[in-house]
Order: sequence, then C-alpha cells, then structure tokens
Amino acid sequence: MPSTYAVSLVLQGRRCVVVGAGDVGERKIEGLLESGSDVVVIGPDATPRVRAWARDGRIAWTDRDYAAGDLDGAFLAIAATDDREVNRRIAEEASDRRVLLNVVDDPELCMFTAPALLKRGDLTVAISTNGKSPALARKVREDLEGRFPQDYGDLVEAAAEARAALREEGRHVTGDVWNAALGPVIDQFAGDGSGAEAKGALLRLLRAGADTDHKERP
Repeated sequence: MPSTYAVSLVLQGRRCVVVGAGDVGERKIEGLLESGSDVVVIGPDATPRVRAWARDGRIAWTDRDYAAGDLDGAFLAIAATDDREVNRRIAEEASDRRVLLNVVDDPELCMFTAPALLKRGDLTVAISTNGKSPALARKVREDLEGRFPQDYGDLVEAAAEARAALREEGRHVTGDVWNAALGPVIDQFAGDGSGAEAKGALLRLLRAGADTDHKERP
C-alpha cells in the first residue's frame, strides 16, 4: 500500500455503511457510533450486540448479504466480510460512487486504513503501520495505555480552557512557551493532580512565559 496521509474525519450525521455484522463488523460499528455517524449495516448472522443496537434504533440493519447499490448515499464504508470477491465488488462500487472505503485485512482494496486508537476523552493517539501489521499497532497501543491514564481527558479540557482564557486576555503564547509549560504540568497531573489544579498551574506558567517572551522580543 502506498504512503498515507493521516486525518481525523468528522462523521457526525454522515451515512456510513458497514458490510458485515459479525465480530469484526461489530467493532467497526461501535467506533462509528462513537463518532456520531448514521450507521447502516448490511449482513446476515449479526452478533447479539449488533442486533441490540438495531432494536434500540441506533443502527439500521438489513439482514442479508451485500448487493450492488448498498453504498448509495454513503460518505464512508467498511467491508468487514471474509469473502474477498464480495470485498472486491464493494471496492468497485465505492470507487464508482466516490465513497471512502476500508476493507478489513486487505490493504490493497482500501482507500484508507484504520489505525489502532488510544482514546482518553478528546485525546486520541493513533498508531498505524500502513495496514502492514495491525497486530503490531495494537501492541504499541497496549504499551501506551499505562502511559496515558483515563483522566488524561481532564488534562485536555484544562488545556482548552487555559487557551480560551489566554485568548480573552489578548495574550500571545508561542509553541515554545506551551511546550515549556506543559512539561511540568503533565508531570504533576500524571501523579495526583486534578483537572482544576492542572488548569491553574498551566495558566500561571503560560502567563509568565507569554510575558517573558513579549519582553524578549526586539
């Protein structure tokens, strides 16, 4: 597969089609639901969770095999079947309709690959091997899980609030100042700091850094 360009897609309200309702399809559906997309599932032999999502109205599920036209109106599609001929037909339709397509375990048919994700609130760390070794990507993600505890999401919110406060104050903060301020705050937060404490400490360091940076300019 050629080199790729990493992006985070905004899928809120967009029609996303998953072909395949088994265990692999279930994992893909779950990620799409978390993104707020409008999920359509095509495939027989759905897992209990997929059936439950359909009963709850969270997805639209059609209990049959893929047929031409199933990607009509889709923004993105995922082929999660174990039949390469079916996946090839899906890839042809996706190309004709200009639908972004991921084919599980078949990088040659993909328009994009799905990285292994480590998510902590709005902090997302993506690990990709360009589709060459999903197992290695998962292993790296697992190794990083201990480095980023669940409450890192609070640190993201603290940084966002500090950024907004500085903008309201009309303070210009360079990337170097941010880097210098975030280091000690991350160390503190990784210990026993709270989101509120992190925000306060971060603001103090950023304000001091902004003032110093301004004075040092010619």
